[in-house]
Amino acid sequence: PEKKFFEDFPEGPRKDMTFATKIKVGDDWKDYDQALKVAIPPYKKMAHSPECSLESGVVMPTWRVESRVYALRYTQTALTYAEAIARSSGPDALAYQLMDDIRTRAGLDVYARSLGGDAFAKLVVQERAYELAGEFSRYSDLCRLQMVEEVHSNRGTNELVDASYTGTPSKETYYCAVPAQEKLLNPNLEEVEVVEISE
Repeated sequence: PEKKFFEDFPEGPRKDMTFATKIKVGDDWKDYDQALKVAIPPYKKMAHSPECSLESGVVMPTWRVESRVYALRYTQTALTYAEAIARSSGPDALAYQLMDDIRTRAGLDVYARSLGGDAFAKLVVQERAYELAGEFSRYSDLCRLQMVEEVHSNRGTNELVDASYTGTPSKETYYCAVPAQEKLLNPNLEEVEVVEISE
């Protein structure tokens, strides 16, 4: 996780289930910063077991597998609906109820019923970040909403990430170039042009 994201993540049962703040070292449990010597704990959500242990300097969660698993959860569908309806006609009763259910389960206050479409949609996007943390959806949202630079500029320092490796994103680097081999196979393929979103 990114440091500022972890720090800003609302306290409660959802945060407790998302991050491994305790690491098992031998027979003892230690705080992540003591066990790992880093500023941010690793993700533990969607694990078969909530235990994370430290072996040979590497965190070994019990859920490791050799294949990628993508889960479509009810809350993901609810968040997609809430954002879509907010952007098209404004939040309706169902959108508010879906967000109430998600936030109540996370131990948070519900949204005010007086929000306009844009304000509600922005809150839903942030709620998606917390609810779906570690589930490979955030970067797609940031590209779709052209928020990569904004989020990147507000990140905290993270000893696990080398700034020279991550670089500085721009709209020109949101997407990978079309592979040369694919262009040879299909000369009609062209690069995607990034279009600014109008407010």
